[in-house]
Amino acid sequence: MRIWSPEALKIMNQAQEKAFDLEHAELDPLHLLWAFLQETILPGEKDAWPGWDPTLAIRRTELDLAGLPRAWKTVVASPNAPLRELILRAADLAATTNNHNAHGRIGPHELVLALVGDRGPSGDILRNFEMKSAAMAG
Repeated sequence: MRIWSPEALKIMNQAQEKAFDLEHAELDPLHLLWAFLQETILPGEKDAWPGWDPTLAIRRTELDLAGLPRAWKTVVASPNAPLRELILRAADLAATTNNHNAHGRIGPHELVLALVGDRGPSGDILRNFEMKSAAMAG
């Protein structure tokens, strides 16, 4: 059974690559936020998102990522508890809402809605930059 849309899988893979590049011990919602912003909101498209600058959100995410603990001679571990909760929220949204990819899979729409609801730094970044779930999800 496939639960990920190709677009969401690409975002998750980019998040894992970012964690690996930064030598982080765990995959965190901040990695997912960074990948989502890089993949779906191009920094050159400020006019598409009136009232905020996505490059500032990306920079803030990168600053928070720099503060995460590094691994010691290991590869990136499985998702940490906050990311597992976020993935479960996204899966629940995919199963219970009007899914945008028509297959009941987790897609970018469900990922961003779960990120906006995150109680950690990734959700704080989106709220501080006044990102509304309806505006981001389309």
